[in-house]
Amino acid sequence: MKYSGPVRFFLSIFILICYSFSSMAQQKGEEFQLIKKYAKQLELPADETNYMISNAYKDQSSGLTYIYIQQQYKGIKVFNQIITTAFKESKLLYNSGSFIKNIEAKAGPSFPVVDALTAVNKTAAHLQLANPSGLQVVGDMMNLEKKVILNSGNIARQNIFANLYWVPVDDGATVHLSWNINIELKDKADWWNVRIDALTGNILGQDNWTVN
Repeated sequence: MKYSGPVRFFLSIFILICYSFSSMAQQKGEEFQLIKKYAKQLELPADETNYMISNAYKDQSSGLTYIYIQQQYKGIKVFNQIITTAFKESKLLYNSGSFIKNIEAKAGPSFPVVDALTAVNKTAAHLQLANPSGLQVVGDMMNLEKKVILNSGNIARQNIFANLYWVPVDDGATVHLSWNINIELKDKADWWNVRIDALTGNILGQDNWTVN
């Protein structure tokens, strides 16, 4: 399915929102105090730096407050490890999802050996695309958001995002430091997320956001 111009615009905004956060500000809010109250029931790590609130909002019609808790380790988010909660009048009514247990023993080095440029080139080869041309970093946000922004490299419709994640492998038996490469293809109606091991360059997984 091909997206129209307005749809592409709003999808782009959605990506920016999803990839942007300020954990320090969020963790000082009342939502963070609320999840701390139920930390044992939610099986949250004892180390509060190992999770953050990725999103929170209140549904005015139901009075429910929804809080989404993202697992992280050494300031790097863990791919797809989110606990969803629903509160009403400060009482936990619902929760789903879980975190990787004992991540400290499963995660390796937290500094990538493979850089973002190399990861994008490996992604292009994996997807059988043309070699990127003029590919370069246009935004380095590693210190705060563990993210690098690259230009289109003549293979994408817009800038390419490379986000550093911990990726669980073998049902969470091990956790690999990886680049998640977000790329909307220039000549095809596909929008890929490809995960590249940031230490070895191996392909760990992929998802296509395009609905056919």
